[in-house]
Amino acid sequence: MAASVAAEGVEVSVATTIDRDEAARRNIQFGTPVHLDAWTCYFFPRHGRFYKPSLSLLKWLWQHMAEYDLVHIHAVFSFAPIAAWKAALHAGRPYIVSPHGLLNQWGMIHRRKHIKALSFRLIERPLLNAASAIHYTSDAEQQEASLLNLTARPLVIPLGIDMSAYVNLPDRQLFEARFPEAQNRQIVLFLSRIDPKKGIEVLLQAWRQLAPSHPNALLVIAGSGTVEYTSSLKAKAEELGIASKILWTGFLGHEEKRIALGSAEIFVLPSKSESFGIALLEAMAAGVPCVTTLGVALGAEASAVGAVQPADYEADSLAAAVGRLLDSAELRGRLGMAGREFATGKYSLEAMGHALKAAYLTLAVQSVATTPSV
Repeated sequence: MAASVAAEGVEVSVATTIDRDEAARRNIQFGTPVHLDAWTCYFFPRHGRFYKPSLSLLKWLWQHMAEYDLVHIHAVFSFAPIAAWKAALHAGRPYIVSPHGLLNQWGMIHRRKHIKALSFRLIERPLLNAASAIHYTSDAEQQEASLLNLTARPLVIPLGIDMSAYVNLPDRQLFEARFPEAQNRQIVLFLSRIDPKKGIEVLLQAWRQLAPSHPNALLVIAGSGTVEYTSSLKAKAEELGIASKILWTGFLGHEEKRIALGSAEIFVLPSKSESFGIALLEAMAAGVPCVTTLGVALGAEASAVGAVQPADYEADSLAAAVGRLLDSAELRGRLGMAGREFATGKYSLEAMGHALKAAYLTLAVQSVATTPSV
């Protein structure tokens, strides 16, 4: 996001927190500007995992906030957004907040429900209501957040990706060289965080139905999660008798993701709830035919124009949707082209950067004739 608005001529500085071990590994000096292409990043140490507090971040924001025309706060329910909120008010600077899906009902109910309810009443609601705007990445995210009766102006600006990264993907032989069990198999790829809301339990149930009639198909589950949750999923696969039909790759970096997408015949994202669905967007941009539940906001939009194969959040529907694609190369080709056309239409970095700059100019303190710093 920073790169997209910097490319539009906006002066961008990012202030964020990082674990001390990670900073040492990357040789990062706290509070020292790190120049990344056309924008600058400042890193500050976290003093714990819960709410990720950082007093040095707060001090820096308090000292430098007045140098900027506008503040773009990312996420809620952590220390950094609160620090930015207070510093922006102190400096008299307008701010925009991107909740990044953290206001959806699934997360509010299933993740630290009581702590979030108290925090929202005392902190996040005042923070959000005082914002010049709240940035949502989809109509579905805005509609779900409307249940909270927030008063700040809503802005819907979709996320964008670098489309060039998903053209001319690496040959699948690179994937097979690393994972020999994938050789000459029909790969159905799940590529996202391993998390309870991602619907992997439903996917495993669907795969139990599909495996007997599709002996050459291999479900590849790529991503990382907690050791406990990942282990429980692998145990479930053993219990269902499908462990030999599944490949768990663990976390994949950017180039490894491109290799995995280049190897996949089908991409599946059966999430219960997602405010956008960046993994789905990447798969569509890569031209991989996609199956997704309508709890994924981007999936609902893509389904309306025939760019994905929709499925309900239950095993029978998901198995039928994936099986339909496994059985038809013609349908896979048609859906892959439709998905790519949908993705490249309005979800590029350039489109996101242009829309964000327009919002910044509207909200900035200075005249709209100037280019703001954020």
